[in-house]
Amino acid sequence: MKEFITELSRIEENKPFTAKLSNGSEIVLVRKMDKIYALSAICPHMGGPMGEGEVEGSCITCPWHGWQFDLETGTSLTMPGDDLSTYKTLIEDGKVYIVENQTPN
Repeated sequence: MKEFITELSRIEENKPFTAKLSNGSEIVLVRKMDKIYALSAICPHMGGPMGEGEVEGSCITCPWHGWQFDLETGTSLTMPGDDLSTYKTLIEDGKVYIVENQTPN
């Protein structure tokens, strides 16, 4: 599977970018230098919008209740076991693709 998501130029450094997959699921993309992290856009705690969260260092924080997640693994730093799904990304010719679902939520 290789699904086009957006142009790389649309994603600002350290600012969450929300996009939809072809199956209707929302994901959030985070750009850190030349790497794009992709995670589920819905916080497992109470459904908060991760695309409105804050990125600091290697984690993203849900804007509703402050739950924090590792950008690379989706692991919850607040409540072990309540993790975000992550997706493998590919940057090719200035375009961002999702190439596979790494970890189910």
